[in-house]
Amino acid sequence: MKAILDQEAVRIAYCAAKSEARPVLQCVRIGEGEIAAADGFILARKPIPTEPESGEVILVKAEDILKAKREWKAKSLAIESDSIDRAVIKDETGSCTMETELVQGNFPDIDKFFPATDEKARIALAKDYLALISKIAAADENIVKLKIREAAEPVEFTIGKTRGLVMPMFVSWEE
Repeated sequence: MKAILDQEAVRIAYCAAKSEARPVLQCVRIGEGEIAAADGFILARKPIPTEPESGEVILVKAEDILKAKREWKAKSLAIESDSIDRAVIKDETGSCTMETELVQGNFPDIDKFFPATDEKARIALAKDYLALISKIAAADENIVKLKIREAAEPVEFTIGKTRGLVMPMFVSWEE
């Protein structure tokens, strides 16, 4: 099994790396043409190039992927495994390598987590504004409440006693 992780794919590992809620999910699932990570509260998946395209799946410690990215400042990482208990993480040049143990176990069937119900509305928000909302919160305010009314109306947010609006973006959903 071989997989190439670009910057976006590596960032998915953040979903699992610091999970105190579900330590069993402190790994990423790589295989069948994608990378996936979850911690019980957030789930992210992204298509990535893998060899073979389907069949083989490995579970790699999220912390090891992030450690390699941090220490090497690599633009991409390659993960290769030809055993049931070990994998090698390399940078894009192959000059930096790190051996990691594979996590033994089963990753949840993530397809089952995506709702099967019809969607009521679609709304697109700029990620910079969502990040800004979290910076507005005080240190002891951990919950952001969002009210979505219609796709073309502002999204209302509340954090503690702070209340505000984020304007939606107009996007082509087919892209």
